[in-house]
Amino acid sequence: MRKSFTRVTLAAAAALAAVALTVTGGFAKIPLGDFLINGKVANPLRLSVSDLASLPIQTLTVSFKAGAQTETHTYTGPLLLDVLGLAEPKFDAKVKNDKLRFYVSGFESKQVLLAMTEDGNSLATEGPRLVVPGDDHGGRYVTNIVRIHVDRGQ
Repeated sequence: MRKSFTRVTLAAAAALAAVALTVTGGFAKIPLGDFLINGKVANPLRLSVSDLASLPIQTLTVSFKAGAQTETHTYTGPLLLDVLGLAEPKFDAKVKNDKLRFYVSGFESKQVLLAMTEDGNSLATEGPRLVVPGDDHGGRYVTNIVRIHVDRGQ
C-alpha cells in the first residue's frame, strides 16, 4: 500500500521530473520554438508554440521564489494535460487506474500550463514554458522545452 501511495503522490507532484521535459541542448535539428512529444503515446508529435493556440487557453498569474527574490508573472497557454492528450498516452485498460502510474496525471487538479506567453510576450522563438501554480519555488518552471517524454512509473 505504501509503495502505491508513493507512486500516486509522485505522479501528482512531479510534472517536471516525471514528464522528462528536455530544455534546449542535444536537439539541434528541432527549430527554436518547436518541441516533441514522444514516449508511451499513440501519436508522437512535433508541435510549435503557435500550435498550442488551437487548444483551450488559460491565463494564470503566479508568484514564486527565484533565488532570493519573488517573481510574479502572467502566463497564457493550454493545460499540460490537454497538450499530452493530443499525443494519446497509451494507458493499459487491463490495469486498474493505469493513468495514475504515468508521471503526469490529473490527480491533484493543478492547472499546470504549457505557456505560450509570459507577461504578454510570445515564447514562440524560445519554446514553451512549464508553469506549475502553487509551487513556492520556480524549480519546475522549466523554460525552452524541446521534448516531453511520456512514460509510466515502475
